[in-house]
Amino acid sequence: MGHPFKEFAKDLVKLLKEDGKEFLDIKASVQKNQILIFDSTLPIEEGDRLVRMLSNGLEESYIVTDRGFRQGLDSIGPYYKCEVQKESSMKYREWSLSNITNHFYGPNSRMNVGSTDNSTNINNVNHGSVFDELRAAITEGIHSKDDSRVLLELVDRMEETQGTPSFIEKYKNFMETAATHISVISPILPALTQLL
Repeated sequence: MGHPFKEFAKDLVKLLKEDGKEFLDIKASVQKNQILIFDSTLPIEEGDRLVRMLSNGLEESYIVTDRGFRQGLDSIGPYYKCEVQKESSMKYREWSLSNITNHFYGPNSRMNVGSTDNSTNINNVNHGSVFDELRAAITEGIHSKDDSRVLLELVDRMEETQGTPSFIEKYKNFMETAATHISVISPILPALTQLL
């Protein structure tokens, strides 16, 4: 018994079995996630590959996920309505769903996926080390000896007044003077502001 829709089978595929057997020149109708085959004598099983030969000489390979054998009715003979997945998309999905391990180091580590980071970092640091870090940044990053000397003196004044009401005044003086060198001291500013 023939199949009335057999005339729509415009594609040629080959069936590659897992045991290595091949069946060539099979007429089929290849659609996005299914392939219709009107030859019910073929031994199609889940895991088999159906390879479509394109007119430009390339091939598309599909894995059978459900052979979808249909017994047919009256004038419609038995056929396969195979559920398939394109092999190249499976490789892409494997890659995109693979496990990713992230290692974070340091006190301000974070990861944002598909979002903007609007968080603020606050590190509890040793107050003495803040001033040491400021001195090191000024010494290494500011090439003007006069500017460097003035800023180092202001750091000393801040350190001396730390924890007292006059600290804020010394902090303001330091910030006003350091404004032209903000890029040098900016990494230390979050820790310095904790002292306010």
